[in-house]
Amino acid sequence: MERYVVHIDVGTFHAPWLEASAAFPRPDSQDCVPHRTMPFDRKFAAACRRSRSARFSRDGHKRRAPRHLTPRASGH
Repeated sequence: MERYVVHIDVGTFHAPWLEASAAFPRPDSQDCVPHRTMPFDRKFAAACRRSRSARFSRDGHKRRAPRHLTPRASGH
């Protein structure tokens, strides 16, 4: 069996997770589940899909990369 390590932006992953909560943005005890039980939660698959497809802010708009991380066209 092959195994891979995948680095994710935790904030981007958890934003859709929390937004899917019925009580969002009000805190809910179900919002903070242990990592070992996350794959069994009904919101897990949707959070994975959203974090893979794009980076979204809490209001659902696509986030822009910070200027220092954005590739620039070279004039050379």
